[in-house]
Amino acid sequence: MKRKFALILSVLLLVCSAASAQEYVSVAELYEQAQAMGGWWKETFDTPNGEVVVDVPIIVPDVEKMPVITVEKAKISEELFNQIASGEKFGSKSDVSYETELNGELLGFYLGRENDDPFGEETGDMGYDAFESLYIEHGKFRSNRLDSWKWMEATPREGYFPWELDPDAVNVRKNDITVNKAMQLWHEDLTLCYPDDEFTIRPTKIDLRGSTLNESGKSKDKRDGIIVIEEAEQLIGGIPLMGSISMTNSIAGRTPKNAKERMENDQKYSDMHPYRKGSHSVLGISDGFYGAFMNEETYLTSSELARVRTTEYEDIPMASLDSVLENVQEKIESGNIIGVDSIKLGYLLYSNPDMTDYAWAIPRWVVEARYMTDENRDEYMIKMMLEPEGTLVKWENHYQAKVPVDAQTGELIVFSTGSEETFRVPDLVTWDDVK
Repeated sequence: MKRKFALILSVLLLVCSAASAQEYVSVAELYEQAQAMGGWWKETFDTPNGEVVVDVPIIVPDVEKMPVITVEKAKISEELFNQIASGEKFGSKSDVSYETELNGELLGFYLGRENDDPFGEETGDMGYDAFESLYIEHGKFRSNRLDSWKWMEATPREGYFPWELDPDAVNVRKNDITVNKAMQLWHEDLTLCYPDDEFTIRPTKIDLRGSTLNESGKSKDKRDGIIVIEEAEQLIGGIPLMGSISMTNSIAGRTPKNAKERMENDQKYSDMHPYRKGSHSVLGISDGFYGAFMNEETYLTSSELARVRTTEYEDIPMASLDSVLENVQEKIESGNIIGVDSIKLGYLLYSNPDMTDYAWAIPRWVVEARYMTDENRDEYMIKMMLEPEGTLVKWENHYQAKVPVDAQTGELIVFSTGSEETFRVPDLVTWDDVK
């Protein structure tokens, strides 16, 4: 019996030793580790799908601490809402949409839908309480709503990540708008509507429609070019808010062809929706930001912003960069990850059922990748033979995924429909725990 007890004790000691062996670093050290690599990961791997070349940025906030916070939706003031609502109403009966003169300019505003809920429940929210997002139309986007969207079809169309473009260069046909100018106009909208706040956003995906960068393009399209910010993100204390765990496409699998299977998946998500409500109450049902810019007079911006509600931990320890990259490498060498576009550290939102109007912002990595599952492997191989990559904007890919990574363990969070454990606010290790 004593020998058996000693054996059990030794196993427990080994487990505890392994847990304490986790190497933790500060976010400032993580930044230094990324900079030691030049802020870039360059490596080539042999995989079951052939050679995979990784040549991507490692994006780490240049900050001293990584706090854990809770956030809530940033709403415009009720006074401003009433001023906007004094204008001419447009859209459907339930749309909170108006055409109003503000600051000497006639603008189109879309602020949400009354009595609407992304989970199919009636909310009873009307007027100011129905505020969802700040959508502002300038110039022809306001006056020619139907025709304006035709301009969006200018070709050739090419997608870029921000680090692939000169933000001060003109890259669309017959148009002097630049990415930096577009973001300046967008921030002016935010300042106009949130005069007491200093919100900062930055683009994450840029779509050039009427691009002049495609030298081989044979398009006869004569329309003026347009810059579309397909996605952007808010920075909170220099740290990007990258979305929520329920909005992050962690597995780019196939769309079930079987109706019963689709219903089963929908039911699984429906069962989990109490865990997603708080996240949706902060960022709504979209990715938060979208902008289209023809020139300095004709553009639209759409924003869903968060305000800090509480600080739960001033700082928490993080897994080393080596640990994170090793786990990504494992998925590359196994054949699951077939391409990587970026690796970024920031916040993802989590919420529990009692958190209906706020969410926790949890430090996470997000790997922008093309992810192949057992279900979509054959489909992928056939598609690559019939339709090589490069014919569409790069992220319009059935296999594109944003795979979360636990910032404290370095382990990828891979799920399909998810479970309670997937969506609920996770337990965290503090610096007191590792001292």
